[in-house]
Amino acid sequence: MKTRWRRLWQPSLARRMLLAQLGLLSLLWLALCGYAIYDTVHQNEDLGFDQRYELALAAARNLSGDPVRQRDMLQHIDRINRGDGVQESNPSWQLLMEVWQDGRMVYASPELEQPIRSTQLGVTQQVQTGQRKWLARTLASPDGRFVVTLAQPSDLASIYLTHSGFLLMPLLVCLPFMLLPAWISVRLALRPWRRVSAEIAERGPHDLAPLDYLPPHRELHPLVDNINRLLSRVRESARRERSFIADAAHEIRTPLAAMQVNIEAAIQRTPDTHLRALLDGSLLGVQRASHLVHQLLALMRSEAAGAGRQQNPLPLHTLLQECCAMLAPLACQRGVELELQADGDVKISGDTEGMLSLFENLINNAIKYSPDGGLVRIAVQSDGGQAVITVSDEGPGVAPELYERLCERFFRVPGQRQGGSGLGLAIAAVTVARHDGLLRFGPANGGGLQVTTTLPLAA
Repeated sequence: MKTRWRRLWQPSLARRMLLAQLGLLSLLWLALCGYAIYDTVHQNEDLGFDQRYELALAAARNLSGDPVRQRDMLQHIDRINRGDGVQESNPSWQLLMEVWQDGRMVYASPELEQPIRSTQLGVTQQVQTGQRKWLARTLASPDGRFVVTLAQPSDLASIYLTHSGFLLMPLLVCLPFMLLPAWISVRLALRPWRRVSAEIAERGPHDLAPLDYLPPHRELHPLVDNINRLLSRVRESARRERSFIADAAHEIRTPLAAMQVNIEAAIQRTPDTHLRALLDGSLLGVQRASHLVHQLLALMRSEAAGAGRQQNPLPLHTLLQECCAMLAPLACQRGVELELQADGDVKISGDTEGMLSLFENLINNAIKYSPDGGLVRIAVQSDGGQAVITVSDEGPGVAPELYERLCERFFRVPGQRQGGSGLGLAIAAVTVARHDGLLRFGPANGGGLQVTTTLPLAA
């Protein structure tokens, strides 16, 4: 529930566009209503309806001899002008009336505290009486004895406040029905954006090719162009980095090989025990440097292989047998036994060099970290459409919190006594990712480390 609320209140471009649409529609509605009220006030049709004046003038003239009946009739006409009580609930919108006979006021609406004087007959004018402003229009009888004035308040603020319910109610009723069309329009408008985002999300860390989707929309052109330029710069930078490391490692390999040969020859010809010990230490350092150069070259080749290398059906049993044969001398030196349990029918799609490098690194690590006389188990089984290869050792193992860092370049588990470059598992991870596989770590039954590699079976 907390995640849902957090997601709801998280800033969203779609919600921002949706609120902008609704806000704009609301402002347009209020502007149209305001203009309608303004136009109604300044171009009042009620004041321009001459029949109202003629009715009041006729009543005043015909009943001039009976003031009581005259007043009653004018009061009745006044109520008719108010809409039979409809306008009485809105005093600021009432149509008020006053009638004059021979210069004497014979009737005035109760709300009129002071007489309203117009300077011109038949023209709507703005008249102020005390603190109130009125729109008033006056007509007189042909003989000029009777004068009728109709007036309405011209205070826009009071009119807006009085009719705020009429302004806001349609808007409040229509807003929920406008949400769905507005949301659909925003979703459709953002569909190209989501397509670009989906293509970026599908990219792997080594896929730096330009985006395939080139939107025709003007707003997305700068974004896609800048992303493609960034990918191009990163791709070129990675290429230069790989080229530099590969060239440097290749150049270093030859002098290291020469140094190793010379040190080995010097060891054989030197009778001095102390000097021989110093040369043994130097030889060990040169061997480690040679191994590091070999690992760097393997890592560069693995990262540069890409998807262009030919994929062939490979029997896992044969590949693992070759790796075990290559590493058998190293295992014999430590007295480590290699146990292989593999079904000969399990095949994967991949390149032979990459798979040999992968399994060589995994088995080599297991041998190196196993105790003298230990056992390294290699097992292969098929699970659905996947081949599962496990390599287990009886070494000291690795703390679970360090599993995620084992594939980092040059990372070494603290406290390890065995030498190494920290590149073996990085090479394995690159190869597995290139073959759409998965590399996982966990504790082995004997207390060591178990590395599980999952690869798709050959079609």
